[in-house]
Amino acid sequence: MAVNAKLELIRELEKRKLWGMVQKARDGAYSDFASPYPEPVVKLVNELDALGHHDLAERARNRDFDHER
Repeated sequence: MAVNAKLELIRELEKRKLWGMVQKARDGAYSDFASPYPEPVVKLVNELDALGHHDLAERARNRDFDHER
C-alpha cells in the first residue's frame, strides 16, 4: 500500500486525465469506508478496465490504492 493511497490514486488518475474518476476518488467513492458502492475496489477495477487502463486496474486488484477515507 502506498503511504497515502488515496492521493496516489488521485495522482495516477490525473496523469491520465480521468477527471470524472478523479472527483470520485476525492469524494471517497473508491474507499472501503466512505464509498456509496458495496464493493468500491471492484467498481474502480471495472471502470479502469472499461477505459482501457488495465495496468491501473491491476494495481487496484492488488489493493495498491486501498484507503480509509
